[in-house]
Amino acid sequence: ADYDTIVSMLIGGREALVSGVDDERRSALHYVCGTGNVKCAKLLLINGAEVDLKDKDGYTPLHIASGYMHKEVVNELIAFGADPEIEDNNSRSPLALVESLRDNLPQNNPQLFARKLQLSSVIKELEDNLYEEVSPKNVLRARKKGAKDGDEDGEGKEEGEGEDPLSKVKAALSMEDKIEAELERKEREAAEGKQRQYELDQREFLVEWREPGMEPTWVPLKHMAPDVVGDFDQGLEYAEAKAVLDSRERKREAPSAEDQLRKAGADSSSEEEAEAVQLEYLVEWTDEYENSWEPADHVSEDLIRLFEASAQ
Repeated sequence: ADYDTIVSMLIGGREALVSGVDDERRSALHYVCGTGNVKCAKLLLINGAEVDLKDKDGYTPLHIASGYMHKEVVNELIAFGADPEIEDNNSRSPLALVESLRDNLPQNNPQLFARKLQLSSVIKELEDNLYEEVSPKNVLRARKKGAKDGDEDGEGKEEGEGEDPLSKVKAALSMEDKIEAELERKEREAAEGKQRQYELDQREFLVEWREPGMEPTWVPLKHMAPDVVGDFDQGLEYAEAKAVLDSRERKREAPSAEDQLRKAGADSSSEEEAEAVQLEYLVEWTDEYENSWEPADHVSEDLIRLFEASAQ
């Protein structure tokens, strides 16, 4: 894969190059990862190549780079959010694939010693990047994936941004022109909405961890729990629970009239649901947050067990 050739192809047809696949469902990124050209792989990734795309055998670019022992390309793919746990059609992750290649090498063959070392090096790199579920202490900020520090979301709008540019001339338009202008406005809003959703889907988050000694790290959206992202988008702050002080049963809020109408004839237990109760716990927080009552599913099971044990 020649870097200058890829640059020329990107200029002539970026979308076709980064999104196109052949009969084997392999993309340009698959082939570049097979050659081990780090510079070309990064260029394709920056321009939007799908990092976890599977070919017809279920191989992702990370499978390809790992199998061909291109450690630097493996590092680049992981840096762009490649998932090292995706399995191929034979239920093998990139790590399992490389381990099988290493284990199937003939033993005590000095000519294959260097190859075995290369495979072992790739295995270590993949093992160091396997995921484990870790609870975040806080989400500090977000940015577009691949952006530099300081390019966070949330910048203020420019003056006049968001205004309808046609609003000042609509009064002078005929009815037919008004309808056409309204259609143009809706199409523009739909396009802007798609672009905004794309930008949201491309975010990564600077996460502060609970484990001592772990530095905050940038985590791609696809590796974030949806509820954590939802809390961040709503501006909710994270607080660390210290202990459970008390518990109570509280009647659930009755469904709205709209919900009752929706359930009418379909669920005869709506009155029972309105009378149902939920268990809540009085939580003591660290960082000087005031104690608050929280539903059971928002409280750590470990803290609940400690509270129940102390109450016996």
